[in-house]
Amino acid sequence: MSLTAGHKPPRRRLFLALYPLLAQRRRLANVVKEHCPELNAGGAGAVPCDNLHITLVFLGSVTAETQACIEQVAASVVMPAFSLRLDRLGYWPRKRMLWAMPDPMALPGALSALVESLYRGLASCDVSLEQRAYRPHVTMARKLARGPRGGHIEAVEWTLNEFALMESVSTPEGVRYPLLRSWPLTGA
Repeated sequence: MSLTAGHKPPRRRLFLALYPLLAQRRRLANVVKEHCPELNAGGAGAVPCDNLHITLVFLGSVTAETQACIEQVAASVVMPAFSLRLDRLGYWPRKRMLWAMPDPMALPGALSALVESLYRGLASCDVSLEQRAYRPHVTMARKLARGPRGGHIEAVEWTLNEFALMESVSTPEGVRYPLLRSWPLTGA
């Protein structure tokens, strides 16, 4: 099918992410709910377990051609599996968003290397990459009236053996993040 003037190719809103096993995502959700009971009050919306992830690279709205380039870059990445210890909560008041994250002073070198490798490779694809410093976090809730009590939670270990290409899909029930494809973290 050829494109005629005025017709734009279809686009998908994509991102590359760490998406651990459901049991690991549930464990984090339970720890955060224990620490922050106001999650279910005042219109606050806890993020569903199926949506819990750590974005590596936000790719934006891309065409199928750009997606193919992204997938080629992702398939070429050789990185080892690693673990992240999520033990901190934070709150962005302007966005009214609660998040969990690892201690910034204890980030595994493999995480930084993975993000850097993806950024280098994606420079050849038709995507606009964020230029701000990378801050890994898991969005836990939106529309939260105030931040949590204290900034530390019981540590939750996420073992990460792969990374994934995911799509952001808006539905009447809320946003979903279906996993489109994943690549193993098995390299040295």
